[in-house]
Amino acid sequence: MKRILYSICAFALASSVCAADLNTIYILGDINVKVGDSYKYVGWNISNAVAVDATDGSAKVEVRYDKTTADFSIYTATPDEVNNPPEGKNSWNVINASKIAPVSFGASLYGKTQDVVSTANNVKLPMLGEWTLSFSDNFKKVDVTTTSWEGKLFCVGVAQNINGEQMGGWNIGTPVVVNPADGYFTLECETLKPMSIGCKNPNGNWGTLSSNSIGSSDWESKNGHNYVPLTAINKACAAKLGVADVCPPYEGSYTIKIKDDLSEITYEADYRNVSICGTFNDFQTDNGMWEMSTTDGITYTFTCDDAHNIEAGQQIRLIAQDNWQNSWMLYAEGSKQGGEVTVGDKSQQWGYQGDGPRDGSVFAKDFKGTITAVIPANDPYNGGYANTVATVTCKSGTPTGVEVIVAEDENAPAVYYNLQGVEVKEPKGGIYIKRQGNKTTKVIL
Repeated sequence: MKRILYSICAFALASSVCAADLNTIYILGDINVKVGDSYKYVGWNISNAVAVDATDGSAKVEVRYDKTTADFSIYTATPDEVNNPPEGKNSWNVINASKIAPVSFGASLYGKTQDVVSTANNVKLPMLGEWTLSFSDNFKKVDVTTTSWEGKLFCVGVAQNINGEQMGGWNIGTPVVVNPADGYFTLECETLKPMSIGCKNPNGNWGTLSSNSIGSSDWESKNGHNYVPLTAINKACAAKLGVADVCPPYEGSYTIKIKDDLSEITYEADYRNVSICGTFNDFQTDNGMWEMSTTDGITYTFTCDDAHNIEAGQQIRLIAQDNWQNSWMLYAEGSKQGGEVTVGDKSQQWGYQGDGPRDGSVFAKDFKGTITAVIPANDPYNGGYANTVATVTCKSGTPTGVEVIVAEDENAPAVYYNLQGVEVKEPKGGIYIKRQGNKTTKVIL
């Protein structure tokens, strides 16, 4: 009769935790469990499982988490089930059917009594250190505590502000503190450059910040820094601890979302604006009239048509975020110095020009067609935009889907457009784009 009861109990664990005649729970896995006054490494050999007293449906499990790849399992099977399993089953059948775990290791539940759930998954803790799981109410409830984490994030680095609070630069004595809400840590960052996000208050200790800072194993790591690639923007990535600095792909506004169990991190952002400018529009972006389009923040395109034509002899350069600090022009003869370079239908390497003179490439002939720019992320530790090289391809031809009507008669009526591409019936005083027959020019009236 007793064995039948155990069988029913193990089966019922698929939906709830059964504690009938339960006086011991078992711990198995890549973890150190406290036995007496010291910790014992367990492993996955069932014969080495650590038995923890579970009298009256309560138990305290103390573990030490030494490596981020480790995991373990907690089993509510009874000694009799493990040593004398029901007919047709073995010890592993029984023990795997009896796994339990806290519903979450999220920071929002630390210090609070939470539910216990049956699970097929192993337990994985969010960070290294010593943890205590105190089960109660016949293993329906558990309290999770640790000295390793306060359930907050501590931010230092270069940004105008985070969540409206002004950053104190790299002063680790005055970090911006972020608390979790709705299962996430959310950091609204303005003018973000490199920063560190720590899981423990550094209290003036750089070692504490570096060993407990969070980045992602999906990002690019070099020279002790973690770089967020352009391909990772707006994509949830696996989180990783121990990355000192995090570098966004370009300076700007970001929403950083980190799951409160530190398992996932996402950099959300609108892709940076890149526009075409030059002598043909007085080096102005014209309120978006010359803004390039992108779907991934890497490749940008722009179609030059009747309202956006570039004449022979006109200079052209690219500008990001309407800021001359973030602009590109053609390299002159392979150098990074300013200078005129004649281009046509070809691909060229474009380099950052900064606050230098407004010179750039010069078109060899009137241009209508598609301009494509591939712009990589900038490296704040290697000159920023100053060492960012964009590849720009100019391909002439009638854009697909755009109907172009050309008048053969050079005496055809002139049509005028303002610099925003809007037709003007009676132009007066100013700069206009004039189209007459098959010729388009910029004129001053």
